[in-house]
Amino acid sequence: MNTMKWNNINLKTVMRATLVAGIVDLTGAIVVYVVLLKAVDILHLLQSIAGGTIGNRVYDGGVPTALAGVVLHFFIAFCWSFGYQFIYPSLNRLIKNDVAKGVMYGCIVWIIMNLIVVPNSGLHRAFVFEPRKFMMSIGLIICCIGIPIALITARRMKYLLIPQTK
Repeated sequence: MNTMKWNNINLKTVMRATLVAGIVDLTGAIVVYVVLLKAVDILHLLQSIAGGTIGNRVYDGGVPTALAGVVLHFFIAFCWSFGYQFIYPSLNRLIKNDVAKGVMYGCIVWIIMNLIVVPNSGLHRAFVFEPRKFMMSIGLIICCIGIPIALITARRMKYLLIPQTK
């Protein structure tokens, strides 16, 4: 019987996935919410990220709180990248296609962020279902967080998953 042994978390892979997902997601959010929808300006978008820890007074902080938002954004991307390596072996047994794994992980990330993290953050924003916003936000998370993390991790994990024979 073949079994798979998963070696330790690979920090280089986590950092690569963090950097790519963080940049792609932040760029996607700026394109959608600042450029296309004109819902907020860049400063307020970045401050909103920090608002999860600082609360509503974040908007009085100017550039420093926007920079705190960037740091927090990459910390969150790091957490998602790190977490994916833990579930990869189980997910790999269930789903063989790496893009499909990314779509599933993106949905998990969206659910946790929008139904648990944000409503319980310093901004206390409850989830309100609006079909257009839902499709854009889940699409961004899937394409900018789930799929990049899944593909980067899968590329590296193929070398870390070592078949063991008895």
